[in-house]
Amino acid sequence: KLFDNGTTIMTNDNRLSRQDHCRYRFLVHMNGILQNSYSSALKWKFLCGSLVFLPDDPFFLEWWTVGARPFQHYIPYNSPAQLEDRVLEYQTKLDEAAKIAKAGYDLAVTAFNNVYTYAEDHLLHYARATEGKQNRCCKSRGRIREQVVTEFKTLQDLQKEYGPSVCV
Repeated sequence: KLFDNGTTIMTNDNRLSRQDHCRYRFLVHMNGILQNSYSSALKWKFLCGSLVFLPDDPFFLEWWTVGARPFQHYIPYNSPAQLEDRVLEYQTKLDEAAKIAKAGYDLAVTAFNNVYTYAEDHLLHYARATEGKQNRCCKSRGRIREQVVTEFKTLQDLQKEYGPSVCV
């Protein structure tokens, strides 16, 4: 058996650092605690250059994973049994595993090298989509922002002065 059925308890004494993870050819990604929360480790696993095994239905998707394709950038799995089978399979296909791992690494590097371009593109898209649409609560946004910065007003103070739907 490859796995211990989840009986190992992680402590600070046996936890691996990100650098230690990168020594492994295969890395398994799981959703966060109880399989329903966010795990930020996915980007680091791809950036290790290891073959990443990713749940078929990840609970959270990240902005940079939109272009990720199963069997091209990572290996999907939908159960512990299937994960075990796929790990065993790719232990016999090391050349293919290396190609997929490299594609996953390249995807992550490209995304994070272009993070500012990505943000700018989406902010410009938002600006075009909202152009000419005045938000009623934000008519005096500049004046309010100046008060926040220069007078250190709290949100509660601003709501008393401008109403409950104040925008900063």
